[in-house]
Amino acid sequence: MGVFLYFLRHGQTAYSLTGGYCGTPENDPGLTPEGVAMAQEFADTYAALPWTAAYVSPPTASRGNG
Repeated sequence: MGVFLYFLRHGQTAYSLTGGYCGTPENDPGLTPEGVAMAQEFADTYAALPWTAAYVSPPTASRGNG
Protein backbone atom coordinates (compact mmCIF):
# COMPACT_ATOMS: atom_id res chain seq x y z
CA MET A 1 0.00 0.00 0.00
CA GLY A 2 1.25 3.47 -0.84
CA VAL A 3 1.38 6.58 1.24
CA PHE A 4 -1.63 8.87 1.12
CA LEU A 5 -1.40 12.51 2.19
CA TYR A 6 -4.50 14.55 2.91
CA PHE A 7 -4.20 18.31 3.13
CA LEU A 8 -7.02 20.02 4.93
CA ARG A 9 -7.48 23.66 5.71
CA HIS A 10 -9.33 24.68 8.83
CA GLY A 11 -13.05 25.40 8.58
CA GLN A 12 -14.70 28.78 8.27
CA THR A 13 -13.74 31.62 10.63
CA ALA A 14 -15.17 35.12 10.97
CA TYR A 15 -12.16 36.41 9.03
CA SER A 16 -12.46 33.93 6.18
CA LEU A 17 -16.03 35.16 5.62
CA THR A 18 -14.67 38.60 4.73
CA GLY A 19 -11.53 37.46 2.93
CA GLY A 20 -9.31 38.43 5.85
CA TYR A 21 -6.13 36.71 6.94
CA CYS A 22 -5.74 35.10 10.33
CA GLY A 23 -3.01 33.09 11.93
CA THR A 24 -1.00 35.40 14.14
CA PRO A 25 -1.40 35.26 17.93
CA GLU A 26 -3.11 38.66 17.84
CA ASN A 27 -5.44 37.59 15.05
CA ASP A 28 -6.52 34.02 15.82
CA PRO A 29 -10.30 33.55 15.79
CA GLY A 30 -11.94 30.23 16.43
CA LEU A 31 -14.30 28.54 14.03
CA THR A 32 -17.79 29.80 13.26
CA PRO A 33 -20.65 27.33 13.77
CA GLU A 34 -20.40 26.60 10.02
CA GLY A 35 -16.66 25.98 10.42
CA VAL A 36 -17.32 23.51 13.23
CA ALA A 37 -19.85 21.73 10.98
CA MET A 38 -17.27 21.62 8.16
CA ALA A 39 -14.70 20.04 10.48
CA GLN A 40 -17.23 17.51 11.74
CA GLU A 41 -18.20 16.57 8.18
CA PHE A 42 -14.56 15.89 7.36
CA ALA A 43 -14.16 13.79 10.52
CA ASP A 44 -17.28 11.78 9.76
CA THR A 45 -16.29 11.22 6.12
CA TYR A 46 -12.71 10.14 6.77
CA ALA A 47 -13.04 8.45 10.18
CA ALA A 48 -12.70 4.94 8.75
CA LEU A 49 -9.27 5.59 7.21
CA PRO A 50 -6.25 4.08 8.97
CA TRP A 51 -4.65 7.35 10.13
CA THR A 52 -1.01 7.04 11.11
CA ALA A 53 -0.35 10.68 11.98
CA ALA A 54 -1.91 14.12 11.88
CA TYR A 55 0.07 17.34 11.84
CA VAL A 56 -1.61 20.65 12.66
CA SER A 57 -0.52 24.24 12.88
CA PRO A 58 -0.82 26.11 16.18
CA PRO A 59 -3.70 28.52 15.31
CA THR A 60 -6.96 28.05 17.17
CA ALA A 61 -8.96 27.41 13.99
CA SER A 62 -6.90 24.32 13.14
CA ARG A 63 -7.44 22.78 16.57
CA GLY A 64 -11.11 23.44 17.08
CA ASN A 65 -13.21 26.22 18.42
CA GLY A 66 -10.76 27.42 21.04
